Amino acid sequence: MPQKPPSAPLSFFLFFAGMLLVYWVLRTHGLQPGVPVMRVWEGLATPQRLLALIGFVGSAYGFGGLLNALLAARKR
Repeated sequence: MPQKPPSAPLSFFLFFAGMLLVYWVLRTHGLQPGVPVMRVWEGLATPQRLLALIGFVGSAYGFGGLLNALLAARKR
């Protein structure tokens, strides 16, 4: 059974917080200009990778909610 999508403010928060979480994890573990992201990702331990994946999933869920809110506003 389909669920009601999250509201636009909640979606924006999830998207923004997820991106900040990913950036924070990667930045604190060696992400700098000129350093490939994959090299930083390979150097992460399992808990840090899990935290970054939670951020990616949260931002994707928030982005989907923002798209739903935008499409719902256009239909009105």
